[in-house]
Amino acid sequence: WSHNFEGLESGCCETGTAFVTFTASDECGNMAYTSARFTISDDIAPTFSTPDDIIIYTDENCEYNASIEITGDATSESDNCCSELNATYSDVVEQGQCPGEIIINRTWSLMDECGNRAPSQLQVITVKDTIAPSIVCNDITVALNADRSYTLTEDDKIALFTIGADNCSSDEDLDINISQEMFDCSDLGENAVTITVTDGCG
Repeated sequence: WSHNFEGLESGCCETGTAFVTFTASDECGNMAYTSARFTISDDIAPTFSTPDDIIIYTDENCEYNASIEITGDATSESDNCCSELNATYSDVVEQGQCPGEIIINRTWSLMDECGNRAPSQLQVITVKDTIAPSIVCNDITVALNADRSYTLTEDDKIALFTIGADNCSSDEDLDINISQEMFDCSDLGENAVTITVTDGCG
């Protein structure tokens, strides 16, 4: 017997089909034929590994870089038949617990050329703001009232300190604490007053 198989008609990756005719003959020259279509298929999904969860930080403009050069790329992409593999991702961006915090849910996926898809994997990228707001303080002089006391006014506070813009928090998100706002005769002379400005991310 003999056959006419010469190779597969190309399919995806290393798969394909072949229509093969078999011929059987005896010593007297009698011949019989049969044929069949053979298909080599691939139904095994590829595998891969996602980068680890990561924390990145905003800059002075409250901007961040979440590219794969910073947050990591998929690795160990492997398949039984296909060699050209490239995992892709899609992001869902959510606001975090403060103005400068962002949560990026990055879903990675991988499909080979035969349409087999690996189970999706999740990478969580947390963007945080660790830049403090700025403040400039000035010395001021106040005089006690007739009742021998004095409470800082809004004009005094304007003269006492100036708050610079925060990289992520608006003015409404800033918390201002003045260590001492009321004075009496026991405070005559110089007093060290501490002004603390805290942004929305603490």
